[in-house]
Amino acid sequence: MKKLTALLFTFVTLFCLVTTTQAEDDPSAQTVMATINGKNITLGNMIVTYLSLPEQYINLSPALLFESILMELIQQEVLAQSYVGDPSTAIELTLQNNRRALLAAEAIEGKVNVAIPDAEIETKYAQEYSNIPNENEYNAAHILLTSKSDALQVISDLNAGITFETLAKERSTGPSGPNGGSLGWFGRGQMVPEFETAVMALEKSEVSEPVQTQFGWHVIRLNETRIKPTPSLDDVRETIVRELQRAEIEKHIQNLMSSAEILRPDMNSIDPSVLSKVELLSK
Repeated sequence: MKKLTALLFTFVTLFCLVTTTQAEDDPSAQTVMATINGKNITLGNMIVTYLSLPEQYINLSPALLFESILMELIQQEVLAQSYVGDPSTAIELTLQNNRRALLAAEAIEGKVNVAIPDAEIETKYAQEYSNIPNENEYNAAHILLTSKSDALQVISDLNAGITFETLAKERSTGPSGPNGGSLGWFGRGQMVPEFETAVMALEKSEVSEPVQTQFGWHVIRLNETRIKPTPSLDDVRETIVRELQRAEIEKHIQNLMSSAEILRPDMNSIDPSVLSKVELLSK
């Protein structure tokens, strides 16, 4: 019995040692990566630094960045420890602002990705899209030229049988030229007024007289018109969800604002230009 007890004790001891070693080896945010004059830099410090890197660095393998991030933090700590005196007003205020912004972002995190019920999405869709008034859309092409005489010459060449697409590719100075002058579908308000007025006056397949805008002289062909199609729920679901989530966030903030005690002094004596007085931070 004594031998069995001793064997069991040894097994339990070894199991505890192995478990403890594995637990200690598992990295955590508190894992110390370097110690500078008694001040630790942890793995958590490195992770936060990694997550704050510009996108082009985030796309790199962590293995390529690991040593650089650690060395950067070590150098920062060495420099920080060499600082003599109290932190400047600018540093203290920056720390206050950063802490406030981070806590605010954390507080609102749960509202940003709040699940929106399907019924609410469908109601919003019906309100915004089911009663949209009929509106024409236009499919047109144009040839952009630098002078009226060039535009008249293009019209003459069209009458002589040269295709619109050929002339657009050869002579248009606009970005749509290589595509035969095609502008695709557009609605009211998407083109400059002079261009829009000319398009709306054309019949299908008709070519305009020279039209001057701020961009130059245009020869326009109306290809087709249609009633602007109503987008399906699937087409606009993500947009609606973002709008409803934003509304929830705004409602949440307004509720917090209404229940908070907010005191503001008389601001009439404050000139807004004071924002640019950086010298105040040195006082």
